Amino acid sequence: MQIYCQMKGMLRAGMTKRLDKQKEVVRRVFLLKYFYFESNIAIAERCGFTERKVTHMLAHTRAQLKEYLIKEEIYL
Repeated sequence: MQIYCQMKGMLRAGMTKRLDKQKEVVRRVFLLKYFYFESNIAIAERCGFTERKVTHMLAHTRAQLKEYLIKEEIYL
């Protein structure tokens, strides 16, 4: 259980560090999707984007985050 908690803390820290380097709008879209569980359509309307742009932003951000976590050897 202790190892799981350490890994969870490392994952949280890694995600926070990487997301802090993103533009504010990218962070906002990511948080709306994965922390507030908003749909892509709702995010698009809220932020003034098309649904396709939101989908692309999320895919790009996930890919960058995955690459960063692998590089830093942070695994689940």
